[in-house]
Amino acid sequence: MKKGDFELTESKVAKLKPRERNYFVCDRSCPGFGVEVTPAGSKRFVVKTCITVGGVQQRQWHTLGHCGTTTVENARLEAAVLKAQVRKGEKPKTKIIAKREALRVSALLDRFYKEEIKVKVSWAGTRLVVEKLTKVTTDEDERQGKEQVRLAEKFIRPVIGDKVVKDIGTAEIASLLSKITVNTPIQANRVRGVLSRLFAKAEIWEIRTAGSSPVTVQDRAVESKRERNLSDQEIVSLGSAIHNAYVGCIVDVKTGKQKKESPYALAAVKLAILAGMRKGEIQKLRWDWVNLKEDEIRIPPRFHKGGKKSQKVRVVRLCSAVRSLLESLPRHVDNPYVIVGKLPGKALVDIQGPWERIRVAAGLAVFGKPKEEDPGLHDLRRTFASVAARLGTPELFISALLGHAAFTVTQGYARVGQDPLRDTVEEIGDRISALLSGEVDLEKENKDAKEKRKAKGKGKDAEAST
Repeated sequence: MKKGDFELTESKVAKLKPRERNYFVCDRSCPGFGVEVTPAGSKRFVVKTCITVGGVQQRQWHTLGHCGTTTVENARLEAAVLKAQVRKGEKPKTKIIAKREALRVSALLDRFYKEEIKVKVSWAGTRLVVEKLTKVTTDEDERQGKEQVRLAEKFIRPVIGDKVVKDIGTAEIASLLSKITVNTPIQANRVRGVLSRLFAKAEIWEIRTAGSSPVTVQDRAVESKRERNLSDQEIVSLGSAIHNAYVGCIVDVKTGKQKKESPYALAAVKLAILAGMRKGEIQKLRWDWVNLKEDEIRIPPRFHKGGKKSQKVRVVRLCSAVRSLLESLPRHVDNPYVIVGKLPGKALVDIQGPWERIRVAAGLAVFGKPKEEDPGLHDLRRTFASVAARLGTPELFISALLGHAAFTVTQGYARVGQDPLRDTVEEIGDRISALLSGEVDLEKENKDAKEKRKAKGKGKDAEAST
């Protein structure tokens, strides 16, 4: 590597463009130090040193870090230290290799979070805190990053965190995944995806040899298509648990003490089942998207699934129950979010915790023993659609209310100023609200339905006899 024509700075490194082949840009103030740029656009700081072995000089290259994870100045200082060690007769390459040989999975995860997902991970008691280090392009990217951290902390670090990265083989990964697959095959496949990405980075960072990933040979778990939604009786049980959570009569299984849930967390659960909203839409919901006069929520494209592709606003029609719910929620002057979190000006992050306590209280799941058939928060959205179907709502209308076809259903009614979805969502909301409040006599309904079917059958027999 020749001496450079200029001194490297952050701005100059940022302007370097990829070429057909790898190339180096050298630093004037520190000979041997520079930046390597790959055709893919990756940039890393490197330094060349020379050691004498048996009277013969040997050139060695050292990677000091990728651009973005360390500064030019820090990399330059590290290069100077390495060169000084070589002049003293030390072998820094040997030390670096030894350090990598002893690197454990926990340390690899920490680096993976910082350099790949670009988040800072910490714990506030038992709560996992994930903070962004850089601006995330979309909310979906942020959600996926947090989900990968959650899976890694729940399934990967506790099992193989103390093991040396280079010693992890296919047997360890197979054992880890098989235990998850027993009850939650979908989650097992998601963990497999995180592991695959993690060990791919270990190869790029030269912690493992190329092509040695123990994940690639692992088969994906067989997933059954998820169709879980709540029955009418389960909705009644859910309503009772939500009521108990409001008044502080729900039991936290972890502590065995009665607990009063946040009204915002309970509102999030109700929005999922009464409006068919997704978890991400609920968490990011802002008051300036809510129009109670028009009984609708208008979610900008960036904040809902499919919005990035369609570039269209998602319109959520509000039934009377949802409107009353939103009107009853306390608003904070300094917080734009509907579902308010504990931190000033922030949305509620942990909806999953309250939901797990509520579903256990409702008898929909057993604490500490998750099963694939246990209803998740997203299954409340499926329940909204299921109730609509049981009421005889046309499939196209259900799709529109869920945000799948909201811009095509009402086109034929636009000229006469009608919106058939408003009456439809009111009917669905009335039914779900009545179930949640326990106002529906399900036993009488079932009895009437049986008698109706019986009478219908007799009528058909009479017609056949004539």
